[in-house]
Amino acid sequence: MDINQLQTFLRVSEYGSFTKAAEQSFISGTAVMKQINRLESELNLKLFNRTATGVQLTPQGKTFQPYVHQLLDLLNTAVEETRRVRTDDKQIILLGTSLLHPADPFMSIWKKVAPDMPKFQIRLVQLQEDLNSSNREYAMLGRSSDLMVGTFDSTTLKHAFSATKLGSYHFGIAVRSDHPLAQLEEISFSDLTHQKVLMVPTGISEKNDLLRQQLLEKVPSIQPIDTTD
Repeated sequence: MDINQLQTFLRVSEYGSFTKAAEQSFISGTAVMKQINRLESELNLKLFNRTATGVQLTPQGKTFQPYVHQLLDLLNTAVEETRRVRTDDKQIILLGTSLLHPADPFMSIWKKVAPDMPKFQIRLVQLQEDLNSSNREYAMLGRSSDLMVGTFDSTTLKHAFSATKLGSYHFGIAVRSDHPLAQLEEISFSDLTHQKVLMVPTGISEKNDLLRQQLLEKVPSIQPIDTTD
């Protein structure tokens, strides 16, 4: 039994589907199924009932679930507190990073200023993010991380945090590697005809609102799906 298996167990119990849990983990549904099968075998427990429409926790799975939450929360706390311990008399700065919050833009700057800040050391912290949730990772600032790199044009964020501009970029679109659009070098509005597009809800970001309006004007058949809070 390992941490990945426990995290996968929680994702499957949340989404009720191996396929949906796999999408959140960026692995195949088969890989998720193998992890759950291995976990059940090692524990000698049946955690899920498999059906044609998905999976459901068994009574054993329901009993096991809150303990897994407690175990992973305790482990995260232990890791976070341990990371804050100084090494070689250096002050540790925790930099949160993830797929949606890559550390590269900051690290390129840090390499230039690090020689003038010998008492500080950067340590990367992997954020546990949810691609269907907006701004949840920012709530971890001051807890699991001291700094974070990401988009910052939300009125809510500006009231809650201070930001330093590292640069700017054009809007992009992310697709799974096995999606037909991934084979294109550039994606035009017409390529998104009848596609479902996950977007930030209106009223959060003026720039995203303008992009959504432009998308729907150009291609009315696009199906926008709002991220949840």
